[in-house]
Amino acid sequence: MRVEALFTGGVLGGRWALVGSTTERDRALAWMDPDWARAGVEGVVVKPAGGRYRPGRGGWWKVRSRESTEGVVGAVTGPLSAPDPLLLGRWDAEARFRMTARTTPLPATARREIGARLTAAGDDHPWHGVTFSPGWGTRTPLPHVPVEPALVAEVTADTSVDDAGRYRHPVKFLRLRDDIGPDSVPPLP
Repeated sequence: MRVEALFTGGVLGGRWALVGSTTERDRALAWMDPDWARAGVEGVVVKPAGGRYRPGRGGWWKVRSRESTEGVVGAVTGPLSAPDPLLLGRWDAEARFRMTARTTPLPATARREIGARLTAAGDDHPWHGVTFSPGWGTRTPLPHVPVEPALVAEVTADTSVDDAGRYRHPVKFLRLRDDIGPDSVPPLP
């Protein structure tokens, strides 16, 4: 039975999805374009042409589509002098500051550089009293210290974003963007 028949015959459905495949490098690279993320394509799976799936064994590689973007540092975990990680945000259409990403662990040099430039936020920061979780599907609160939203961080992120505009996976810190201010960061759609 062909795979397509499993779908048309109603054998597979729900969590299963029929996806394209190709042996053409240019087509695979086109699927890596971040614009495909809107259609739910987060990247590609690469495998040997004659390879079969073997549970629990290697041989297939997931390659995520990534893009460079900016976020405003809105809170940190750990000490203010050497934060790790950063919680990033953007303003929405109603001018509310929303958390959009959490960074992966920062290099020690970045922790010191950022820590020297952070200022703890006043009581009017919108994230005071807000509970964030350290990851998807966890309910454990992530302790954080709100900071003045004055620093812009450039990060690389995969293109997996939820309906609220939050990155589903941690983003990688690249650098602080001293050439732009928080008002230059694009708002949430």
